[in-house]
Amino acid sequence: MNILVFGLEYYPIIGGGGSYVDYLVKGLANEGKDKIRLVTSGSKNSKKNIYPNLEVLRFKIFNDLYYQRGDIIDGINCLIEQIREFKPGIIHAQHSLPMLMAQAANIVFSIPLVGTHHKTPDHKETINPIDGKRSLFKYVSFSPISQFISSSAVFRSSLIRVGINPQSIDLIYPGVDRNKFSRQSEKKIDNLKKKLGIKNQDLVFLSPVKIRKRKGLEFLANALNGFQIPNKQIKVIITGLPQTADEEEAILKFKNKCNPAILVNHWEFSDEEMPILYSLSDITLLLSEAEGLGMVLLEAMSCGCPVIGSNVIGINEVIQNKKNGELVDYGNLKELRKSITRCLDPKISEKYKNSGEISLTDKFNTKVQAQEHLEVYQKLATRKKTSAGGILYRRNKKSLEVYLAVHDKYGFILPKGGRKPGETLIETAIREVAEETGYKVSNPEYALPAINYSLLENNETFDKEVYFFVFKISKQIKKGSLKLDPGEKIKRKARWVEIKEAKKLLAHKTEIEIIEKLKQVENFLP
Repeated sequence: MNILVFGLEYYPIIGGGGSYVDYLVKGLANEGKDKIRLVTSGSKNSKKNIYPNLEVLRFKIFNDLYYQRGDIIDGINCLIEQIREFKPGIIHAQHSLPMLMAQAANIVFSIPLVGTHHKTPDHKETINPIDGKRSLFKYVSFSPISQFISSSAVFRSSLIRVGINPQSIDLIYPGVDRNKFSRQSEKKIDNLKKKLGIKNQDLVFLSPVKIRKRKGLEFLANALNGFQIPNKQIKVIITGLPQTADEEEAILKFKNKCNPAILVNHWEFSDEEMPILYSLSDITLLLSEAEGLGMVLLEAMSCGCPVIGSNVIGINEVIQNKKNGELVDYGNLKELRKSITRCLDPKISEKYKNSGEISLTDKFNTKVQAQEHLEVYQKLATRKKTSAGGILYRRNKKSLEVYLAVHDKYGFILPKGGRKPGETLIETAIREVAEETGYKVSNPEYALPAINYSLLENNETFDKEVYFFVFKISKQIKKGSLKLDPGEKIKRKARWVEIKEAKKLLAHKTEIEIIEKLKQVENFLP
C-alpha cells in the first residue's frame, strides 16, 4: 500500500509536530512493507529519497502557506497532483491547515483520510477564545476525516471536547529516533562546549523551546534568581532565537531577572547539533503552562539527560514524577529549585536515566508507533470500498428516461464500479459507464450525494460509499461496444425506461433512492 503523509512542519521548521512526522515516516519505512511519501514544505521544490521506500517531496507553496503568505488554492492543486501521481491507499494529514487542504483535494478521490492534530491544548491564556486557529480546528474535525490518530491523551480529549466520537480516535504515542538521539561522543561535546564558551565545570540547563510566553521562561528565570550551586557556574541555553520585538523583550526580561552571564549566546542550532546539546546538558527543563506532549523530553531522555517538567497536561504523560524525572507545579519556585538540586545528585540522575530508557522502550517506541499506525491504515483501507457510477438520461418528449444495465444475479442496476488507484471519482464513473453501457460520456451535468451502506463479503463487513454522476445522452453521443472485465456480470439487454418504471425495476434499494434524488433535480437538468 502507498501511504501519503502530508504536513507543513518538517525540519528545518522546528516543533513537536515536525519531530512527530520525522519519526513517524522513518518508522513506517523501517517496517519495509509499504511505500511512504512525505509531502511537506521547502524553500524550493525538491525530492529526496531517505530510504528505498521513503521519499520526501518538498514544495515552496507549502513553505509559503506555513508562513502565511501563500495561496491555499495553489496548495490544494499541488496536493491533488501528488495524490494522482502517487496513488495512495491512505492519506495522513498533520495539523489543521493540511487537514483542510487534504479534505478539499480528496473530494475528487475519496481515499481514506487520517488526521492528527498538533495544536497545543488550551490553557489559562486562551480559555474559550474565538479565533481563526480554534475555529479551523473545530471545522476540520467535523469535516470528512475517516479516523483521527492522537499522539497523547491531551489531544484525544481536545477532539472529544468538540464532539468527536471517541471510537473515531486512536491514541498512539510517538517514539524517538534512537539512532539520532543518543549519548554523543566526548569529542563532539567538547567541541560544541568550546564554540558556546562553556567550561567543563559549568552546570548547563537546557530549555529546548521557542520563545513563547506559555513556555515558562519567566518561571525558570524567577527560580534561578539568586539560586546557586557551590563551586559551580550555571549556564542556561534557550534554543529558540527571538524573531519579534516581543520575543526580544522576553529574553531581556530573562536576563534582568538573573545574572545576564547565565544565558548562553548562540546561533540557530542545526538538527545535527541537538543530540549534542542534550548530551552536554546536566538537566533539560520544559516548564510550559501547557503542552500537547513534549517531544523534547523524549529526545533528552534518549540522550541520557535528566528531565524536569511542569506538572501540566501533556508533560505529565511523559514524566512520571520521581521515577523517570521530576514534575513541579507551574510557578512553584521552591519546588523547582529542590527538583534541580535532586537531579544534580549522581544517584538520582542515574536512576532517572535508567527509568527514562524503560519509558522509551515500553511506551514511546518508534517501532510500536509505526506498527500501530499501520494497523489503523490497513483497517481503514480494507474496511472502506469506494465506487462511482453514472446515471444516463435523455429527454423523450416531455418525460425523462434513464438507462439501466442488467446484472446476471441482481437484475436491473445503474452502471457503477470500484475506483482504481489514481482515478478521480468522475473518471471512475466515466470509465464504468463506457465499460458497462458503451456510451462514451465526458462532463457530468450533476453530482448526486453519496450513498453509504454496509456490505458483507467473505464473512467480512465493509463500508461501501458510492457516488453517482448524472450524464446527458444526446444524439451526438454514440454508443460503442461494451468492454467488460473478465468475470463482469453485465448482460447486454439493457434498456431506456422512464423514472417511474426505473424505480420499479431497480434491484437495489439504495439505487432507487438515487433515482428519487434525480427526480428532485429533474427540472434543473438540461
